[in-house]
Amino acid sequence: MKTSEYYKITTILKKLFFGLIGLCLFSSNLLAQTPLPEKKKIKVQMYIDGKLHPSNQTFTKAEQNIQIKAYDATTNKELAVALMEASLVRNGQKIVSIKLPGNGSIEKLASKAKNNDNYVFEIKQILELAEDLSLKPFSEKSFKVNYLFFDAELDAAKVAVLAN
Repeated sequence: MKTSEYYKITTILKKLFFGLIGLCLFSSNLLAQTPLPEKKKIKVQMYIDGKLHPSNQTFTKAEQNIQIKAYDATTNKELAVALMEASLVRNGQKIVSIKLPGNGSIEKLASKAKNNDNYVFEIKQILELAEDLSLKPFSEKSFKVNYLFFDAELDAAKVAVLAN
């Protein structure tokens, strides 16, 4: 290889190398200036017939009129649940599901529910009231709330015998 060819190749490689370093520095500077999205924490409460339903309790067939309320966990400001999907899950498979705007009847699910089934409420859209009184998305993420279905059916004759 001739010396002039060697210098040309090394010059091209140096330019390529320094160009790559410049691109890396530019990219890292651009990333440093881009703000990271703020992590928002959401607190969720389930209401049945207007009463707060503890998260550690099960659902029964009588509990059909639900409302999910969401709050900004940092400021405790109430948010609007605009869309959720309520599903009945048995042995890991979805049996039936309905879409609700944060509240409504889950009678369709309750009619098919059996003991040890799960209700899965997937909250898909939460909105907040902005300063200009418009609604804007609070969080892009969806999340799920699970409840166990258990509805003990008691035989009145056996209960009367046990009571005596």
